[in-house]
Amino acid sequence: MRLLSWAANPCLAVLLALIISGLGSEALAAIPLETSPAWTSIDDNYSTGGFWGDIDGDGWLDLAVGNGNDMDFDPDNVFFNQEGMLELTPSWVSSDLNCGAHIHLGDIDKDGGLDLAIGNLGYYLQGFPPLADEVYFNQGTTFELLPSWQTDDVNNTFGIALGDPNGDGYLDFTAANGMGYTSTPQANDIYFNSGGILETSPSWTSDEIDNSMDVAWGDIDNDGDLDLAVGNELTFDRVYYNNDGVVETSASWSSTYNDDAIAIAWGDVDGDGYLDLAVANNDQLGGSGYFTLYENQGGSLSSMPIWYSQWAGYASYVSFADVDNDEDFDLAAGGWWEPCRIYENVNGSLTTWPAWTSATSSVIEAMVWGDVDNDGLVTVYEEAKYADGVMKVFYVDHWPFHELLDVTVGGTSLPITEFCYDPNSGWISLAAPPPVGYSVSFTYRYSEDLDLAVTNWDHYVGNYLFLNSPDYPEITVRFTTYEASVPRGGELDYWAEVTNHTAQPQTFWGAAYLTLPNGNPYQGNPIVGPVQITLSSHESREVHMTHDVPPTTPLGTFTYTVKVGHPPNTLIDSDTFTFTTLP
Repeated sequence: MRLLSWAANPCLAVLLALIISGLGSEALAAIPLETSPAWTSIDDNYSTGGFWGDIDGDGWLDLAVGNGNDMDFDPDNVFFNQEGMLELTPSWVSSDLNCGAHIHLGDIDKDGGLDLAIGNLGYYLQGFPPLADEVYFNQGTTFELLPSWQTDDVNNTFGIALGDPNGDGYLDFTAANGMGYTSTPQANDIYFNSGGILETSPSWTSDEIDNSMDVAWGDIDNDGDLDLAVGNELTFDRVYYNNDGVVETSASWSSTYNDDAIAIAWGDVDGDGYLDLAVANNDQLGGSGYFTLYENQGGSLSSMPIWYSQWAGYASYVSFADVDNDEDFDLAAGGWWEPCRIYENVNGSLTTWPAWTSATSSVIEAMVWGDVDNDGLVTVYEEAKYADGVMKVFYVDHWPFHELLDVTVGGTSLPITEFCYDPNSGWISLAAPPPVGYSVSFTYRYSEDLDLAVTNWDHYVGNYLFLNSPDYPEITVRFTTYEASVPRGGELDYWAEVTNHTAQPQTFWGAAYLTLPNGNPYQGNPIVGPVQITLSSHESREVHMTHDVPPTTPLGTFTYTVKVGHPPNTLIDSDTFTFTTLP
């Protein structure tokens, strides 16, 4: 008896056999980063900010770098990606010289190209005078040489972030201001974006006047809007909650841990669905020097950190990524005149000693994650999220992500004017909340093979790239379904992808198998194949499949598996999904 109506025609058989994508279900035994950099830039700048983005639109991530800090008036740079490796010297060098600090890439004017936002700090030999912040707009395949937007007011800005706190689908510019070296506290600012044009004087300023070093947007209370975390020197860290698109000006959460934060990052470490906050605390001005983690307890952070690193010193940066591909966030952490460190997430807790340490030592300023050689990319199709009629901000399951391909509400794709996003932080912000009962879905690409770029203040060293080297099979296969249950008489909907991870053409066989709810194999297995498949170098193919579920299908949970290899004895890879039939 045929349980499901999978036709045995050759065309469908080939499509089913092509249900293939990268295997990612098994955790690797160790942090798979190489300890020595595969790339070191040739430049003599005081590099600080770093951010990945496909600036020229060729499908490869480029590395943007902000330069100067408090040491010099330097140009900003882009190291373009040359089909898998960064150029040694930057092809884009700004004509503007400034004390560039941290940066953020995003499509501010909604023309389809990533723009470069940068905060400027102040030159130490001149007593750290405040400066204007800037945006270099994308001209199609590169940035303009001189920034066509800058603030009217001036501050000592170190950290910046693009976000959408007012929920209109446009990226706003947020600046962390203040100068701890001279004890010159300043208010923090938000420059709102109106239809693609940033205001030059901030409409929002914080009531607190602090020496702020970093800002980060995240939906801390899961109410569908972005809240603002601020890391401060010489005082407490703060969170400004967002109430229906209005950010409070007086922080309703402050830590009771008085330290010298220089960098912060959001990430759900314990997997409870709430964002936790990691902090790099620098001891140059008297702080503890520890990397710390505040736990999110149902929408509010713990007042004291629940995790401290064993190491302490000139801590300078933190960022989250699933570097070992085991479905949880690991913490990258850097310091001045220090090696790069990664604290592994083990069962929802970070190790106190690093699980990985680089062979290098440098003055680390930024540690950013991206797949430079596109060797671990996986496409996620129509990842569905719940709409309650109020929420505008949604997080995808895998971030940082490589590329956002489509956003749909009620089956209709939204134009770019109706949403904005930050691939580094994993959120998509819609201009209007989807009505209750509407489907909201996201199609995007992420990587199971994230590489690590590091910017170095030490201008004698250059910037680094550490490659990820997982033990991938030559060919990988993935099934993806977003329907955990299907009614009898309904339709099963899933996506599939097949990827050749080698530089040579590969010919292999694919076959699909069904396991019944009672655990026995379906007597008609393989239900598809074996079918021969040939992929060219680094080729990936994908297919969207739907199948009718006959009304007579037995109730229970079925397992659907595809295998690729060389029958009868050589299995290269396999992947599985389950679905349950309901009355």
